[in-house]
Amino acid sequence: MTERFSNHGKPRNAKNDGVRTDLYSDKVRNSCIDLCYTALALDSVAAPADILGHAKAIEAVVFENNKGNTAAPAYRNKMRSLYMNLKDKANPMLRKRVVSGEISAQRLATMTPQEMASEELKEEIQRLDKENLFKAQGATEKRATTDRFTCGKCKQKKVSYYQMQTRSADEPLTTFCTCENCGNRWKFS
Repeated sequence: MTERFSNHGKPRNAKNDGVRTDLYSDKVRNSCIDLCYTALALDSVAAPADILGHAKAIEAVVFENNKGNTAAPAYRNKMRSLYMNLKDKANPMLRKRVVSGEISAQRLATMTPQEMASEELKEEIQRLDKENLFKAQGATEKRATTDRFTCGKCKQKKVSYYQMQTRSADEPLTTFCTCENCGNRWKFS
């Protein structure tokens, strides 16, 4: 069992926990480790050494995935995304799962923001996706069949049609016709 850590009411971060994050000669890497530590320590009672180990592992995986280039936009964007998702107060389970080791640094570094989202946010995204899909289907035209139009191709009078406003509001509706006999299509205003 890991020891419980108390910081006597101060917000947890590397400085307040007495943890050194200047491990490399690269200031960007050190800063990213510090950010990861701060995000992982939020509301945590885990020992500083445990949190530092996870923060170092996360940064190392992202560093390796970007071929050791901290100046690459992909490195900075991934670290920023991880930090924002880990520090999200509405998503404490992500932090707990990382600190407990349930989610490894390798897995976390490849997760999308949607995968890192809280269960409530995932449900909201799913609900919005369903709603947007329903809205995107749009209205289908209502067709009526009549004998008032004659097909110019086969001269039959069984024609289905619908009307739609295709130009400005002060212009007449456009009528779209389809011959039910031969499939010929035409339109007129």
